[in-house]
Amino acid sequence: MHLHGDTWPGGSIPTTTDGGMLSKGHTGAGGSVSLLVEAARQVMGKAGGRQVPNARFAVETAVGGTYMDAQVTILGNQTP
Repeated sequence: MHLHGDTWPGGSIPTTTDGGMLSKGHTGAGGSVSLLVEAARQVMGKAGGRQVPNARFAVETAVGGTYMDAQVTILGNQTP
């Protein structure tokens, strides 16, 4: 399947705007917090060069251990 860049930064459904855990040298500890921070930065409009224009909602998912726990967080903002 060819996505035509839809999930890339600047695409219609941008994902992993900060490069995800692989770009951070993920060691397996505490990584989920950084995913949540990036999602929060996006909806607050504070993601710098990674900012998705007019981001109103973000969905963050992560797992811990060997799928010992999992979470889905949906963040949003209200604009006047």
